[in-house]
Amino acid sequence: MKILLTLILLLFFGIYNVLAQSIYEKNLGNCNTQRFALESVDKTAEIENQELIKSVAKLITPEQRKKIRGILKLQIIVYKEGNSCLLSYENETNINSLELDFDKFKDFIDSNLEWKNGKQNVAALIEIKFKRKKLKFLDLE
Repeated sequence: MKILLTLILLLFFGIYNVLAQSIYEKNLGNCNTQRFALESVDKTAEIENQELIKSVAKLITPEQRKKIRGILKLQIIVYKEGNSCLLSYENETNINSLELDFDKFKDFIDSNLEWKNGKQNVAALIEIKFKRKKLKFLDLE
């Protein structure tokens, strides 16, 4: 009986640790999450806002850009080398996640974004607020 209880507890904590790595509700996985820290007040990973704006603009169709409103939250693992991996997201916009095609978001972020880092692997939390015909990045402090 003790062995069964021990196995159940180990399984529970193992699953909890795997799920605890994602900040937002929709986990995309396939990122190396063995060792990373959360971004803090002293920013470790940096990318130009204009580069992020151009990237997001490429991923959203012109029709979606005209009508999208709300906030899109992204958890991106940024590795020391400067490459990145979209780990999780939360979509609080008026366009559903299937229509936004987060597989396309993940492929683009994982393959194309180059960050300034060099210190340690970190999880950058990005919030993008879509307003009438423009978008804004919200500070997460």
